[in-house]
Amino acid sequence: MMQWMQYVLDNCSTVGEAIQCAYSIAMDGWNWHFFAVDRTGNCASIAFILCQPVIHTGENMPVPVLGNTPYADEMERLRFFQGFGGSYSITDERLVPGFVLAANLLREYQNSQPAVDYGFRILKSMEGMEPSKWSVVCDLL
Repeated sequence: MMQWMQYVLDNCSTVGEAIQCAYSIAMDGWNWHFFAVDRTGNCASIAFILCQPVIHTGENMPVPVLGNTPYADEMERLRFFQGFGGSYSITDERLVPGFVLAANLLREYQNSQPAVDYGFRILKSMEGMEPSKWSVVCDLL
């Protein structure tokens, strides 16, 4: 899987190309998922679930965040929280999933704040909740 990631980095310059690449391979092994973004601001969640690519992008990816769980599962959980259709409070951050915290912070973002600093604030809010091997903030400018 790491070789595929390197192949995409070396050969794909757009999210569309990365998505095409995902559909062109047969992935075996445990479930992997990636966040792809290009210089135009397009982004996608590219997951391999049961050896098949599962892609979320554009309107199918209303929250441009990737957590430790498949994107569809994260979105299903999100709908139970205040501000996203549900009644669960987001105020007790210790009990709120990281993806929900990130979605809420993205919703509250104001352009007057430095975007990269705010991105790292989002990552900091998620620390310790869901251990991650990779945490990345993308600055497209």
